[in-house]
Amino acid sequence: MKKFMTLLLGLVALPLAMTSCDDDNDLPDVDVTVTFDNATKAEDGSMYIVKGNPISVSSIEVTNREAGKKAIATAAIYYLDGVRIGASVVSPLAFSFPTENLEVGDYDFNIELEILAVDKTPAFGIVGYKLHIVETADDIPGGETPEAPAQSVGHIQLHAK
Repeated sequence: MKKFMTLLLGLVALPLAMTSCDDDNDLPDVDVTVTFDNATKAEDGSMYIVKGNPISVSSIEVTNREAGKKAIATAAIYYLDGVRIGASVVSPLAFSFPTENLEVGDYDFNIELEILAVDKTPAFGIVGYKLHIVETADDIPGGETPEAPAQSVGHIQLHAK
């Protein structure tokens, strides 16, 4: 009889265990602002860095597009040409990577972000940049070195975590 009651209790609990919330894939709608030091932003959104200066992200900020609700990035993983080069889990998710040993040329620089927002499913997304390492500041379009940090603001496509 005891086994029968345990089995019956398990069958009653099964539908409750298999039920999910209707908002499991209710992803955040956010904008991300990435601030680069030592970089010059081109009109096409790519970044230029003079060889010898580090790839330096001073902060990553997340803004919830849903008014009155907060959102944050809890972690950032940094990639250069698909190779993980670092991570940060402490706000403002700053990161620096030396360029002395990189060849002059073009690279893909990506940041994978974990995003949490009020009343939304935890998510992740990737912010990507074309990064140009140049020999001198004269090789930067306009021939200018950065006087202020370069900022990139954009909407990010998220996926359920």
